[in-house]
Amino acid sequence: MIIATVAVQVTAPSAFLVISSHGGITAQAVGSGSVMDVGVTIDGEAMGNPAQRITIVPSSGLAQGTSPLAQAESWGFTVASGSVAGPVAGGPPVTHTVSLIVRHVSGDPINVGFPLDGGMGPFATSGASRLTVQVINQ
Repeated sequence: MIIATVAVQVTAPSAFLVISSHGGITAQAVGSGSVMDVGVTIDGEAMGNPAQRITIVPSSGLAQGTSPLAQAESWGFTVASGSVAGPVAGGPPVTHTVSLIVRHVSGDPINVGFPLDGGMGPFATSGASRLTVQVINQ
């Protein structure tokens, strides 16, 4: 699932992109846990590293009671792309699309960007996801 997309314009014949992201997931991890991948694509093509695998494993130290409590993990990375094409001499800027993608791999269902306390109190933005792209024209 794509959870964020940024369109960036390249104005020089070539450039590279500095891509940064952070966010969180929660799960009602009552079984063996949950596993997800998070990574980026540029114009629909896999960026490769730093795709991250995130695992939430139920904690025996977290008292679950009659209804499971959400457990959380987070991701964060910054990466530079390879060279991306810009305009041909004298042409208009070229727009590239960068997308942040998450994939549920296995286990209990996950919530991406879901606040730990339902959007109330000090953790109201605890799971918020962010995608930032900076264009470095060469």
